Amino acid sequence: QWPAAIVVSALFALVVGAEALGRPASPLNAIGAAALLILAWDPGSLHDRSFQLSFAATAAVMTLGGWFARRLDRLPRWLAEAAGCTVAAQLALLPLLAGAFGAVPFLGAAANLAVAPAMAVFLAAGFLLLAAGGIPLLGPALGKLAAAVGDRYTIEWRQRATDVVHAADLSAVRRHLERGLAQARGCRIM
Repeated sequence: QWPAAIVVSALFALVVGAEALGRPASPLNAIGAAALLILAWDPGSLHDRSFQLSFAATAAVMTLGGWFARRLDRLPRWLAEAAGCTVAAQLALLPLLAGAFGAVPFLGAAANLAVAPAMAVFLAAGFLLLAAGGIPLLGPALGKLAAAVGDRYTIEWRQRATDVVHAADLSAVRRHLERGLAQARGCRIM
């Protein structure tokens, strides 16, 4: 399986590599190159749901996240960017999730926004730890501490957001989606 972290890492490496060579970094070219690299390594990945979901979400964030964020200019910038990326990713994933699982997590975007502030803190801490990693004794000690604290609080934040989403009664929405999917399956494409 190809978790989003691997996809994002491959894209980051391609973008940084392009900039190091003095070439403009195109998001669509980076996405295509990362997909080709992964498919060259494992062609069967094309049929893997994690590959499909990771690339769909990443492509949407890279191409549409900024567009949605600019439409939310009344919000604080950090919230507009988080919301824009979340909305872009969720819209790209809707058809894949509906087709694969028969359900769509409509409150997933809200859960992602609830977790976004914590993820920003953890990401910043991760970069600081990366910088401190080369310092003998200090780097490994900080790494172990951060892993313990980060795992605990990341899981706790995600669980709380998930609890809020699951507490919502979406049975009517689910029935409507199931009815629509059943009708769509009965259609023939001409």
